[in-house]
Amino acid sequence: MIVSTAILIRVMRGNMQDLYQHDGLKGWRLRLRTWQYLFGAGSLSRRALPDYLRYFKPGFHPWDHDDRNLLSQAEDQLNQPVPA
Repeated sequence: MIVSTAILIRVMRGNMQDLYQHDGLKGWRLRLRTWQYLFGAGSLSRRALPDYLRYFKPGFHPWDHDDRNLLSQAEDQLNQPVPA
């Protein structure tokens, strides 16, 4: 999980740098705003942190958390016709 996280961060950072460069954006304020967006209060990373840390619990297994209802919801959404 640590290796996967490091790879994900590295790839995302490179992609963001490419996008910023393409749009001509640079500077410390941009970096600060990006950092706040990614890791500030209410960000997705903050909300996902408890579940992420749960992965490192000794004896962790994904099936310890019953998420069959989420699976059912996803299946329902996949089975809906695509709007034209």
